[in-house]
Amino acid sequence: MAEKIRPVEQMLELSDDEALSSEHLELQVQKAQEQLLQLKREQEQIEKQKRELEELSRRQEELERGRTEMTDKLTRSLVVLEREAYNAQRRLEQIRASRESFGQHLELIEAIDPKTWNPADLHKELSRALSTVDDARTEYSEQRSRLQATARYH
Repeated sequence: MAEKIRPVEQMLELSDDEALSSEHLELQVQKAQEQLLQLKREQEQIEKQKRELEELSRRQEELERGRTEMTDKLTRSLVVLEREAYNAQRRLEQIRASRESFGQHLELIEAIDPKTWNPADLHKELSRALSTVDDARTEYSEQRSRLQATARYH
């Protein structure tokens, strides 16, 4: 480290011998200049450290803001996605139920074969066949309404 700086008063209180020596004065001036240069270097180093610390602080604040922002956005998005997944699952279940129902009614309608009916039971067979078609029509309308309703709300 640099030599301890002497107060100006001490430097000005020179003995007669010291006052007469210009070499000694030059040496004192040179020491003072070296001390000043050392102080300037230390000041520059301290200012550099200050800038680095300020940059570090700024980046830490940026990190905290970013973390807070992304935590909020991701949390809200997860809630929305969960709701969407739930609604999609409900819609898929409704579609599967409609598909199964339509398949069953289609089988029943395709199984109607008037050629195999006993002519003596024609009224009874025709009523049963019409009832099967009416049931399919009702189920079709109900399932279609449910599908449109679930599609509308999503």
